[in-house]
Parts: sequence; structure tokens; C-alpha cells
Amino acid sequence: MLAISHPGPILPRLQGLTWQNWDLADFAPLFIRHTLLYLEFEPGGDELCSVLKRVQSSAPQLQWLVLSSVEHQLNRSNNVVFTQTLVSLHHLMGLDFDHVPLLSEALLHLSRLPLFVSLSLLLLEHSEEPWNSSSWGGFPTLESLSLMPDEENGFIVPPAPFLRALSGASLIKLDIKISPTVRPGEFSQLVSAIGHLRRLKFLDIYFDQQDVGEWQGVIIDGAALSPLYAIPCIRIFQMTNAPVRIQPGTIRELGRAWKDVHELTFIPPSPTHCHLHLEDLASFPLNFHTLVDLTIQVHPITEPDTWGRTAKLFLPPSLLSNLHLSKSRISRPAEARVAHYLARLFPFARVHHSFNLRSWGGREIAAEDVEAVAVLENVDRLKQGLKEDVLSRSFAAEKLKRAADISDSSGLTDES
Repeated sequence: MLAISHPGPILPRLQGLTWQNWDLADFAPLFIRHTLLYLEFEPGGDELCSVLKRVQSSAPQLQWLVLSSVEHQLNRSNNVVFTQTLVSLHHLMGLDFDHVPLLSEALLHLSRLPLFVSLSLLLLEHSEEPWNSSSWGGFPTLESLSLMPDEENGFIVPPAPFLRALSGASLIKLDIKISPTVRPGEFSQLVSAIGHLRRLKFLDIYFDQQDVGEWQGVIIDGAALSPLYAIPCIRIFQMTNAPVRIQPGTIRELGRAWKDVHELTFIPPSPTHCHLHLEDLASFPLNFHTLVDLTIQVHPITEPDTWGRTAKLFLPPSLLSNLHLSKSRISRPAEARVAHYLARLFPFARVHHSFNLRSWGGREIAAEDVEAVAVLENVDRLKQGLKEDVLSRSFAAEKLKRAADISDSSGLTDES
């Protein structure tokens, strides 16, 4: 009715369109015009094809294309139309879609665009890798990349060759999902490929643990992360379900390389891969002075009888504000001592668990998970009650240390 009764173009100056109505999806093309710079479209199927064709013919200036809830709509025929649409857009800056499968022609085109900054990519197995082509541009202005290798006929496309082919000149954010069917030896190749992306500030490596496959029983030494030491600007680093041995030595080396990190996450895939003890948490305030958010899992705590070796260390108050202890198991008798220890290490931090029982819906909840939540919440309550006393003692100790340093320096001056 609007198209029939309206004398001219509908919304002739429209620059941004978000369409999330499935029932009226057929009418979305009426609003796609040459002025359009941003398009977000949710429905799929035949409507998706008609919208993509309309973009080809009527929206050559489009800069951002966001496709939602169409993961299963890009079959082979739809992907051909999708590829034709992308190749027709020469001003595109971002393609936001939950890991879009790109054919070689589209991938080559995007790699050469002078202003392209954001991409979520499902890495397909190509007969000939586009990044070895003379037409490959390397994504010179790409700033954000979300990468997920695709599984085809049981074969996972390794992400390392694609990452090496990136220029890395502008990339500051990378999140990558790794399937456990990737061979363990390929982890070092992946880390090495990431290491050349020297401007990265946000790095998230997530291992899918639905099928452990060849990763069963595998433990990778923390030294395998050494190529990442060459990236000096890391602000947020998250590594989830990776079978990497994180110990105080690894923490120390990462702290030397990353001077301004704000957030760290090290979640092991299983309790057998957990290599940190509670007393090892002292390594974080010693080596990361700008850290504000830490997610970690420690060995089960029953009798905290090994903390004496850190009791005499002078540790200035940490700036940490959130300490997520994941699914760490703490026995009831150890609550008070754990709270006192954490209050001394991280006086400003709130202690959290990393899962919400209420959000699990119909999933079966183990009794030990319920207990872990209750204990960690009680540890946080106890810790908050100790904060003022711990801070006053810490500042008093720092004052005495400074006075001793001044006295020592005065003595040296007199001797000279």
C-alpha cells in the first residue's frame, strides 16, 4: 500500500536500515536505496536473496552489512548471490555475520578493499588458497577479525596459513575458535602465526571441547606461548579450554612482555589440566601491575598448609577489581583462610564464580557445582569484611619499607 500510494521513493535520504520483521521481509527491498550506508537484515531464505540482489543494483555505497540468523540460509546457490553482492561493493568497511562462509572470489575482493576493518569469517577449505593468489591484498586495514575454521568431511581447515597471509598492519582484535580435532602439533603453528600480528590489543583463543578427539590427555607446556611475547600492546588476553600448562614461570614471562594488560583469562579444559595452586596467585600482582580482571582456576583447596612461603612477601595493593575463580573447589573449613589470603593479595577485588546456576535452565546441575557457588560467595563476603584491616596493614608495611629505604640511602650518603 505504501509503495502504491507514495508518489516517490520511500525515505529518499535513508542511510541506515535495520530489518528484523520476518512477516514483512518481502518489503525490505523497497527501503534499500543508493543513499544506504548501513544495512542489518535478519530473515533468510528467498527474502535474503531478494535483499542481496537489491543491494547489488541500488546500494553501491553500502559500508556495513550485518546479517543475523541466516547461518543455514547461505547454501551454495545463495552463497553465489552473496558473493556477487560483496564483489559489487567497493566501499564496504565491515561484514558482521556469525562466521560467514566466503567463497574465494569474495575473500579476494574483501582482502583488497582500502577501508575494510571488521570481519567474522568461517574458514572454508578452498581448492586453491586465495591467499596464495597474486590478487590477494592481505586485508591492510582490517582491525577486528573473528575466525572459526570449518569442518568439511572430518577435516578442519588450519587457521595458521590464513593468519600468516594477513598484513597485520592494523589488526588490533582477534578471536579464534579452535576445534579439538585440530592436531595438537598445530597449536604451536597457530601461536607462531598470531605472533607476527604485533599491533594486537585483544586476543581470545577458545577451544571447543564438545569432542576432545586427539586432545585427550594432551598437555602443552606454557613455553609454547612464547611467540606471543613479541606482541607488546596486549590489553585483554583470554584462553579458554586450551590444554596449556600455566604456572608461575609462564605468568612471569607474560608479565615481562605485556606491561599494560588489563584482563586475563586462563580456564583449563578439565581439572587434570589445572596447574595453579592458590599460593601461585601471588604471581599475578607481582608481574601484572595494571591488571583489573582475572579469571583463573586453581587446584582444589582442602588444607591450605603451603601458604607460608608467600606470607612474608611484600606485595603492594593490587588494582584488581574482579577475581573469577571459575569452578575452583574450596572446602568449607578453608573458607576463612582463603578469604584472608585473597584479601591480602587483592584487597579491592570481588570474588566471583564463572557460571550462573539460574541460567542453566533444564541442564543437570551437579551437587559439587552448587557447593562451589555457595563457598565462593561466602569467601567473597568474608573477604569484604577483611578489606579495611588488610589495607591499613598493607599501607603501614609500605610506610615502614619506605622509611627503611630512606634510612639506608642516608647511610650510604654519610659513608660516601
